[in-house]
Amino acid sequence: MNYQVRFEIDIDDAETPLGAASRAWAHIVRSGSTANVFDVTDEHGQTVRVDLQDLSVTPLPPRAPNRVVVVLEGGLVQAVVADRPDELVAAVVDYDTGEYEADDCFSLCQGDGSHALAVAGHVTVSQPAIDIDAVFDHI
Repeated sequence: MNYQVRFEIDIDDAETPLGAASRAWAHIVRSGSTANVFDVTDEHGQTVRVDLQDLSVTPLPPRAPNRVVVVLEGGLVQAVVADRPDELVAAVVDYDTGEYEADDCFSLCQGDGSHALAVAGHVTVSQPAIDIDAVFDHI
């Protein structure tokens, strides 16, 4: 079976990413290190916390889904917000291409194999300025 093993540590005042990684590695391998707790996820997505000092394995609750809300006004996207926006990259596709220059349009393959003329653009996903819980409680 394959596993993803994570060890997390905060490194302050490193000059570069290489320096931060080197300091983390030195912390892990030094004699008497307390770097002995790892989160281990199996290929089915189940995660446990393993403490090598007391040889314990504790199941962790499943990670909550990253909820996304697309905010529209007048049929136009006003915002895209999410619980963890840093984990998302988003785009908007518009099939109403009449207002766009021909160079902005492209042929987008549909699920049935046909093609449709479309325009696409990047959308920034941000922290919610609305109550996402209320949105999902309502639906």
